[in-house]
Amino acid sequence: MRDISAGGAAARMLVKTADRRIRQRLLEAAVPLLAERGLSGSLLKEAAEAAGCPSERARVFFARDEELVLALYVRLAAEFEARVPELPEGDLGA
Repeated sequence: MRDISAGGAAARMLVKTADRRIRQRLLEAAVPLLAERGLSGSLLKEAAEAAGCPSERARVFFARDEELVLALYVRLAAEFEARVPELPEGDLGA
């Protein structure tokens, strides 16, 4: 019996990379939709369409619109946190 675990690991890595790309496209597509329409009740479906992803596939990553919005918040918070060291020293007072 031949060992195919290395090939299987490579295939799993490709799937994970593809999944990350799809999730990223969904998040990027959701930003302007959320800004324009708010939480309209069809955000996930519309983001999937804009990202070129079937809505059934999008639901693998986000079961509901609220989960998509929460993921956007988490991403935005991480981006802000990463930029904190760039802020000047001192307080914001006048």
